[in-house]
Amino acid sequence: MTVSIISEKGLAKNTVPEKGNTTAAGPAAAAQDVVVSEKDKLENETPATLAAEINQITNQTRRFVLDAVIEIGRRLCAAKAMLPHGQWETWLKDSIDYSLNSAQNYMRLYKQYGDPQGGLWGARVANPIIGQLEYTKALALLSLPAEDREEFAHKIINDNLSNRELAAAIADKKAADEARLRAEAEAKAARKRWEQEEKLRKENDKASAKLDVKIMKLEEKLKKAQINATSEKTINDLKAALDQSKAAANSMAAEYEKELSKLKAENAAKPIDTTVVDSDQVLINHFEAYFESAKTNFNGLLASVNGMQDDNNRKKYAGALRKFLNVLQSRLEQNNLKPN
Repeated sequence: MTVSIISEKGLAKNTVPEKGNTTAAGPAAAAQDVVVSEKDKLENETPATLAAEINQITNQTRRFVLDAVIEIGRRLCAAKAMLPHGQWETWLKDSIDYSLNSAQNYMRLYKQYGDPQGGLWGARVANPIIGQLEYTKALALLSLPAEDREEFAHKIINDNLSNRELAAAIADKKAADEARLRAEAEAKAARKRWEQEEKLRKENDKASAKLDVKIMKLEEKLKKAQINATSEKTINDLKAALDQSKAAANSMAAEYEKELSKLKAENAAKPIDTTVVDSDQVLINHFEAYFESAKTNFNGLLASVNGMQDDNNRKKYAGALRKFLNVLQSRLEQNNLKPN
């Protein structure tokens, strides 16, 4: 009896005698067949094909490792949810051979990258681009806003960035973001200063206009009184009222300049806050833009489904839409984003 030798392509190349079978060609012939098979394989290989195969194996390995880490993260999250409050770290120390930092990293990776629908063997990376990264690089990208990660993942893959190069690129990105936030904060502060100064100016202009009208009327009355030879007392009273109004106008102008200088000094002394408030405002702006786009796209999906004439198609795509909404709900819950 003989056993077939299967080549790399899965085709039976030759046969060798099964142990104890002395009727076949013998060990020497079998060895010669193996040498020939290896020779054929080498003749079909080139540096280019070998590189492609190595890269494919590398990517598959990375994907497997990251998927495994994310599945571990899912199970750690599940265990933490089951345990009474305060027992998580004790359970981790007694039951799992991971440091607290490693466990937290695995859980973060699951929450940020995990596909809520999972795969055949459990949780997996939802984004196939992120799935091509090494664990350490996928973890490093968590320091970036979610909307920037895929762009960086492409950069890592296309430019073959090392961990050190990636850290430098992330630092540059953060520095640029901080500079942008500072510029936005400075613009916001400048706008606020201008609004305060404009409010003060308008209040002063309004009060000054009233005094100017009063002064003008008093001057007209005084002129008429002098022309008509009104009593001395009336003329003196009008002069006194006019002098008083002019003095009030001068005092108001001086007070305005004083208040304006004080406001400018206070604004100059205030540090520009570029921390949480301004960072949140940028993200709020992003959210509003994405949310409006999502509403528009969702309305388009609804219109498409409602416009379908075939009942089967309408049910099929309505089901797909409902499934998608369930996935969104699941992602919200995974990220602890529950409404108040």
